[in-house]
Amino acid sequence: MMDEAMGGVMGVMMLFLMLIAAGVLIAGALGGRRVIAGLRNRPSELPAPQLRPNVEHPAAQPSALEQAKERYAVGEIDHAELERLLDVLIGNEQRTGGGR
Repeated sequence: MMDEAMGGVMGVMMLFLMLIAAGVLIAGALGGRRVIAGLRNRPSELPAPQLRPNVEHPAAQPSALEQAKERYAVGEIDHAELERLLDVLIGNEQRTGGGR
């Protein structure tokens, strides 16, 4: 009785393997190279990722005030221009209620 059950299981497994083999042969006959090549991830053919602005962490982007200080530090603007920018920026922050 146990042999009959094992024979049934083995028969089902053999049928399953034959179906897989037949599928592989048919895919090969119908141009399987293109099918298999289409399934691979080729980085050169993938679309470039879309860059999104850093909305989740706005603090990571320097504020206008920090940018003005940096420009002064590297010598892009002189002291008078820095003072003018600070007046404008600080005036804008007071008018808008603080923050960026």
